[in-house]
Amino acid sequence: MHPSSAPKFKSERRRSKRHYVALVAGLAQADGADLGSCVVADISETGARLKTNQASSLPENFVLLLSASAKLQRHCIVAWRTDREVGVEFVWDNAARR
Repeated sequence: MHPSSAPKFKSERRRSKRHYVALVAGLAQADGADLGSCVVADISETGARLKTNQASSLPENFVLLLSASAKLQRHCIVAWRTDREVGVEFVWDNAARR
């Protein structure tokens, strides 16, 4: 393909670089109640794209458990959702932390 005929893509609007992963992670309510699991499709410093069969039933705020011990976790707010995926933004303020 000649360079001038290559498709033009919109510039990336994300604030930080995405890393493509296939990490199984847990989902929990802020009080620790189990919400099931998901696969982290990609992640950045500011958010992630999660694949899950329960995308439509997840609450607007929840905790993403990135390690089996739950020591590595991120508080999330839903930015967008489809039937099988959820885009989340990580919440960094102390009010959202347990």
